[in-house]
Amino acid sequence: MPGLMHGLIGDTYLANGALKPHLSVEDELIRFRLLSGSNSSIYRFSFSDESPFTQIASDGGFLEKPYVHDASTSRPWAAPAWE
Repeated sequence: MPGLMHGLIGDTYLANGALKPHLSVEDELIRFRLLSGSNSSIYRFSFSDESPFTQIASDGGFLEKPYVHDASTSRPWAAPAWE
């Protein structure tokens, strides 16, 4: 798929309008949503300490049961595809 993607690839990434955002959280469960607004970039999301993700929903709504993943790869204009 990356060979089929066309568009401008820059070297600056924003999250919620912030350059290089950082969020410090306590050692607890948190819920967040990932959505790629890029028109041609593919991203791989993971935690720096390699903690797993627990997926509870997708573009189609809540899942029947949670799934645990090591990382997530997003494609342009779509929610992540879990690995």
